[in-house]
Amino acid sequence: MYIDSHAHITHENFDADRDEVINRAIENKIEKIINVSYDLDTMMDTLKIVEQYDSIYGTLGIHPHHADDFDDSIQNYLINYLKYRKIIALGEIGLDYFKCYSKKENQISAFEKQLEIAKKFEKPVVIHCRDAYDETLSILKNSNIKHGVMHCFSGNEKQAEDFLELGLHISFTGTVTWRKSDVLPVKIVPKDRLLLETDCPYMTPSPNRGKRNEPAFIIHTAQKIADIRNESIEELSSNCFQNTLTLFRGLD
Repeated sequence: MYIDSHAHITHENFDADRDEVINRAIENKIEKIINVSYDLDTMMDTLKIVEQYDSIYGTLGIHPHHADDFDDSIQNYLINYLKYRKIIALGEIGLDYFKCYSKKENQISAFEKQLEIAKKFEKPVVIHCRDAYDETLSILKNSNIKHGVMHCFSGNEKQAEDFLELGLHISFTGTVTWRKSDVLPVKIVPKDRLLLETDCPYMTPSPNRGKRNEPAFIIHTAQKIADIRNESIEELSSNCFQNTLTLFRGLD
């Protein structure tokens, strides 16, 4: 059994066949999908989709790409709806200094404010970090956040160890099937801190690379990680399933 711990099922790429995509996931033993929001529109869409499908849960948050839009009204929206049924985390939040679609100072401010909201509501956080490891680590240390996941991890061994030391989980996507730099971090994550995700419609694993990603493809990522760690696919999937349930309280 699997849980896709990070998907964007509300993305427009799924508008034509969303039901079929979700049914394929169920047929491939993906029992639950966590739909992750990243701006106000996707937060509203997430609140709708978690009510439409029993197997889908959601998160609410503002991605660093949209940090310039973070204001009091969005902050109040988060505060009002984080307690909503089937909303199990705050995210995707963090820093992205690679594309810098939002000003760095606004990214930092939105990140810190959302971490405070997460602490207030005792919600785990879903962290996006790209080319901003030192600052992300520093902010997380200062916030004393201990429950969350470094999503779509792309750092090195040392960076993985630093985030693990904070108590965070680490999640990998289909990039492990085609990016050699993922191998060493995959090896060092403890069994009880490892999660699986697709980040669909992005990060498609081999042998489907080049196509739109979807939750059913998580089995390819799982098999590659199992091979890297010299574990059986049964052991790997069982551990990741339980880890996701442990981190995201409310998955039932």
